[in-house]
Amino acid sequence: MLSTLYSKVTPKQKSDKLKNLVVPLEPTPQRLIKKEDKIVMKLRSTPTNPNSQEYQITTSAFDEGSPEQWLRHLDVIGKIFTGQNITEGAECFSMCRCLLKGKALLDFNATVLKNNYEETVDNCKSALEYVALQIFLKNAIAKQKRILQRFVRRPKSMTSLLFYSRLV
Repeated sequence: MLSTLYSKVTPKQKSDKLKNLVVPLEPTPQRLIKKEDKIVMKLRSTPTNPNSQEYQITTSAFDEGSPEQWLRHLDVIGKIFTGQNITEGAECFSMCRCLLKGKALLDFNATVLKNNYEETVDNCKSALEYVALQIFLKNAIAKQKRILQRFVRRPKSMTSLLFYSRLV
């Protein structure tokens, strides 16, 4: 029965569904950062040791973008928190305010004021989750799973390793 229903879906309908993925199967290109928008952070490989090796990470403040770009930016925020040994709530909030701008910063500040958050690490995570809710579509994970289960097949031009990594 399932195969008869699946055969009624035309190739055009399949490609339209694939375009509606929250995080697309094909990797989106990295955003080019203008020179004036670059934020360079110096991090330590062992943050508590002042003699440990330093490295730099270059990023920009997140204003708007796709859900995939938001997820990448959250990874950068996590690396900065770890590399600079940011463990206090006030430090987390000030660093997040430096790494967000525009609508994302307004959403962050709005949820802090609306919920009357004190500056703790957990409240900072909650505020970042609220920003993510504004970026992602409603029921994004359910839509993503449904399309992946029904319509996604590995393109012939994509290697199995890349396909699996994008799928995960």
